[in-house]
Amino acid sequence: MGRCFTKPRRLACLGAVGLGLLTILIYRPAWHGGFIWDDDRYVTQNRLLTAPDGLRRIWFSLDAPSQYFPLTYSVLRIERSLWGLNPTGYHWVNILLHVANALLVWRVLSRLKIPGASLAAAVFAVHPVQVESVAWISELKNLLMGSFFLLTLLAWIAYVDPTSKHRRVLYVAALVFYLLALFAKSTACTLPAALLLILWLKKKPIGRRALLEIIPFVVLALGIGMVAVWWEKYHQGTRMLVSLGPIDRLLIASRAAWFYLSKIFWPSDLTFIYPQWQIDATNPVAYLWLIAAVVFAVMLYYGRRFERWDAIRTLWTPLVAAVSGYCLGGGCELALSCDLIVASETARFGQPETSLGIIPGAGGTQRFTRAVGKATAMDVILSGRLLSADEALAVELVARVVAREAWLEEAKRVAHDIASKAPVATRLAKDGAGTSLYDLT
Repeated sequence: MGRCFTKPRRLACLGAVGLGLLTILIYRPAWHGGFIWDDDRYVTQNRLLTAPDGLRRIWFSLDAPSQYFPLTYSVLRIERSLWGLNPTGYHWVNILLHVANALLVWRVLSRLKIPGASLAAAVFAVHPVQVESVAWISELKNLLMGSFFLLTLLAWIAYVDPTSKHRRVLYVAALVFYLLALFAKSTACTLPAALLLILWLKKKPIGRRALLEIIPFVVLALGIGMVAVWWEKYHQGTRMLVSLGPIDRLLIASRAAWFYLSKIFWPSDLTFIYPQWQIDATNPVAYLWLIAAVVFAVMLYYGRRFERWDAIRTLWTPLVAAVSGYCLGGGCELALSCDLIVASETARFGQPETSLGIIPGAGGTQRFTRAVGKATAMDVILSGRLLSADEALAVELVARVVAREAWLEEAKRVAHDIASKAPVATRLAKDGAGTSLYDLT
């Protein structure tokens, strides 16, 4: 508790208490709610919650009334022993779990340094979409899964931070939390994608090592996912999705993503079960949702590339690009992010994306135009033609052109010469000269 006495922590603690009280008050109608649809299968008539061997059967039999949610049924068994058939206790457990999840959302977003983390947590806490999970006793599975899902993300965020202590413990903790999330509800199998998203947000390299670290999470997700599919198909006899082809499933998934996103921003006509969609793979209109998803993904990709090059440009240390051979597309954009370019006489520069049916990304069009002027930029970008080293020198794209065998040594010599100058003056000079040329705001 002593950590809350510093001003920032005191404000955070007060905010957490306020958020918790607000959430509890918002859900006042559920304080004394009763049992509703499906609560009979999960609670009131579920013999696994009262049978002497119920705990064993929950984990190691096919007797569960719905899917394989062993952790959820284990918690319900504990609650049944505490409150019996009084629904008040069940509702309060759901409400308090939701409060905890809202605080975890706040913590996760804060660790990711996302602006407005507290506001996002408040919206999460009071959003009408959450009512089904909180006020419906049977949906304890959503709340439990959410708690361990968010704890997994917190452990993973700490693990990928190189300054964290006991990183191996954090990794194991993430795996354990994830397994518990899957045991609460199998829809937690989407978490590996969230782990990759965190690496992307924190600008961590997604290389071989990162992928190997995520593989155990994928294995757990596939394992529980296959159990859920088998359970639905062969134990419960669910047949609807089995009859759908790959294209139909893709169209449904893309539409569902936008449908539920719309409910976040306009939460009207909410219900337990929505009317079934009629998907026609022969209708071009059905593909609009998928196209929109692809466009959104491309925008995110190019936005990240823009941030990466812009981060290079804003370094205080002067950067010298050494170029020999072809410097096209992303390579040209990277060179443009540097302060000066030393080119070999064999160098070729260009933005040939239009020849491939795409446009230059990462601010390439803006930077290239500001570096060489509108006329040359339009000529190169629209026609896809390449500039020779001499042409690049003439339009002031490069600072120096040297013989093929001396380009790298010349670049090193220039860098060494710059490094020998007064560092503060060099940094300020770079900042003053570069802002007018490369500022894309």
